[in-house]
Amino acid sequence: MAEMLFSPEADDALDALERDPTSEHLAGRVHTALDRLEADPGAAQNRRRRFHTIGLWGVPVISGSDEWLILWEPDEHGDVIVHHIVPAP
Repeated sequence: MAEMLFSPEADDALDALERDPTSEHLAGRVHTALDRLEADPGAAQNRRRRFHTIGLWGVPVISGSDEWLILWEPDEHGDVIVHHIVPAP
């Protein structure tokens, strides 16, 4: 299991989702995706989208009509650095 490290931006975004009662389902979906990422960063579902211009992987999170991305990269020890949790463009 990888260790999860969060940038201040990703941590703030997750906190905001958790505090917003209208985003309760989305926050749950994000947590589920983060749990899968932590369990196996190398799994295909965690590496479906690659953003070469920024050098990050993107895990899509869909909740109703909302689609968000968890943008992350592995560090040199195989741990996960979550840089951003954002609405998908």
